[in-house]
Order: sequence, then structure tokens, then C-alpha cells
Amino acid sequence: MKLKLKKKVKKTIGKIKPLSVEIVSVDSVKPWKDNPRINEQAAKKLAPILKCHGQVTPIVVWEKNKVIYKGNTTHKALKMNGEKTVKVLFVDFPSESSAVAYGIADNRSSEFSYWDDELLEKMMETGQLDYEEMGFTKREFRAITLLPDVDIVNRKAEHKALAPLNSIVVKCETDILDDLRKDISEIVAQYHGKAVMA
Repeated sequence: MKLKLKKKVKKTIGKIKPLSVEIVSVDSVKPWKDNPRINEQAAKKLAPILKCHGQVTPIVVWEKNKVIYKGNTTHKALKMNGEKTVKVLFVDFPSESSAVAYGIADNRSSEFSYWDDELLEKMMETGQLDYEEMGFTKREFRAITLLPDVDIVNRKAEHKALAPLNSIVVKCETDILDDLRKDISEIVAQYHGKAVMA
């Protein structure tokens, strides 16, 4: 079925009003039940990062209904860690559609950037950074720092070509493919419904 786009939609995004930043009970705010972002696995990965660094960035909650429109994964991860409180930026959205559009836009914006693999590798090779504190698994860390034959093919040069497809191209030697199968499966899960070629 082909969706028809509405041409004239009243834009209210710029009228979101920040009200206050507060630390409240994790149970006093509600997850966005219609959140189109699948975040169970992401929350499991975020939980140890929050345990290490704490929650620095507030989640965004509509003061009117106490629903989270930014930070549902953070909220879920904090609860996994047994935290009793959460830092919240309460805001006033002009409408339900404005709140929904903001929530989707926030999730979408995280897909706009990509890693500078060479710079990331240099940072990791110093031995001064703990991969778990950066949110990487041991396997991912090894793939970046210890397996130079794993080549994310011309990512910078091909980013423009790949970006519209949201695809990842990975080339590797056959003898290390078994070691990377789990990583590739995790990537497929993260890019659920997008083209992945291995």
C-alpha cells in the first residue's frame, strides 16, 4: 500500500518549551508505549555504561502526561541497574504530534553520523581507555585494534553511496569469519530491516 504524504502540516517543533531539570523516581515517569524504536538489546548494552559513568544527560519528559519522548533506552537501562532515580528535563510540547515528531527525530538523528575508524583505532591502541567504559565488547575491541585484515571498505569514500541504503559492507579473511559471525549477527539485529552484506 502506498502512503500519501500530507503536503501541508502545521510545524510546531520549534515551540517546545523547556521547564525544569529534576531528579525524580524512575517509576514516576512513563515509557512512550508507541515508541517505534526497538531498544531492549540497546538498553542491555547501555546499562553497564551508565553503571560506569552515571546518567549525565537528562531524559526528556512531557510534563503534562509524564511520558518519556527522549531517553526511553536510558530509562530502561537505569531500571535494569536497579537505580531508583532518573534525571529529567521536563518540557511542554504544544501537541501530541509535536511530541511524537520530536521523539522520532531524536532517534533518527543518531543515525546521521559514523565512525572515523582510523582515529578510533588510534585512541583504542593507546591502552589508556577501557573498552567497556566506551561501550564496546571485547570482541568489538579486538576487531578494531587487533585484526587489521578486517576492512570496513572505504567507509569514508563510500559513505555517501551507502548512507541512502543504511548498509554496512564488511570484507574479511575466511579464517577469521567465524570469530566475527557473532558481531555480524549483532550488527544485523541493530540494523534490523536494513541491507547488510558480509
